Amino acid sequence: MNLNRKKLVGYLLFVFALAILSSCFTILSVDQPDTANAGDQITATLEVRTEDTDANAHHGIIAFLVPNDWTVNSVYYSGDFGPDSASFLPPDSIDADPGGQVDYWTDSLEARYPSGDDMGWVVFQANTPFASSLDTGYVDVEVVMTVGNSNGAFNIGYFVSNAALDFTDPKYYSVSLENPITVSGGTGVAAERALPRRYELAQNFPNPFNPTTTISFEIPATNQVKLSVYDLLGKEVATLVNGKVSAGNHQIVFDASNLQSGIYYYRLESGDFVATKKLLLLK
Repeated sequence: MNLNRKKLVGYLLFVFALAILSSCFTILSVDQPDTANAGDQITATLEVRTEDTDANAHHGIIAFLVPNDWTVNSVYYSGDFGPDSASFLPPDSIDADPGGQVDYWTDSLEARYPSGDDMGWVVFQANTPFASSLDTGYVDVEVVMTVGNSNGAFNIGYFVSNAALDFTDPKYYSVSLENPITVSGGTGVAAERALPRRYELAQNFPNPFNPTTTISFEIPATNQVKLSVYDLLGKEVATLVNGKVSAGNHQIVFDASNLQSGIYYYRLESGDFVATKKLLLLK
């Protein structure tokens, strides 16, 4: 076998391996109540589509952004995967598929989609790992939650992925952050937050950095946001945010462990707003 043919075979094997390892997720719909009374037990249902086969069995990751005084009671899923239930994954516990770029999902979700003071991410993990032989599959996720004692309007968030994947490619996960519910009948009041009046992209800190730095931005209204990092040649080397983001101030941790020392640029796009700043990685 000549060298070119060896390269071709190696490339085809690489592509095949990627096809096996990749698994795409999309939250197609979220069905939850618009209103609730404090202390109510409510049920939300997600319809999730999966794409691409996966020869290896992995545990599903399902997370919820809820007010701090709410309780996520149970998570159950059925369809092309399951039927089965999921169990709470504590913030200080590693997931069931260790060794990936994400092992502690609560911290990673907080870094990419900050919850604020009165809300927080609650992560559940499927009890049984599943492999997929389906190019396209559909899963219904049912979550039962107990509403807390704070009155106010809240945006409930939902996130799906699996424990072998990470945030390096938006296809690896799906997030839905704008699911409003108004709570009444409680004795507490949710803290009012002052919203920013304009778009702004802050300078990362620290800078220079090794290997992590924090990028902050603020948006005055809920909108689609893309935050990406590029090298000097204009090649996109990381996508940090790509989806709908709620109004407010946000902080994203950028981990450049897999990049070489040098100058990079990070770019924020939201509506008509575009801003770019420079960062320096020194190893």
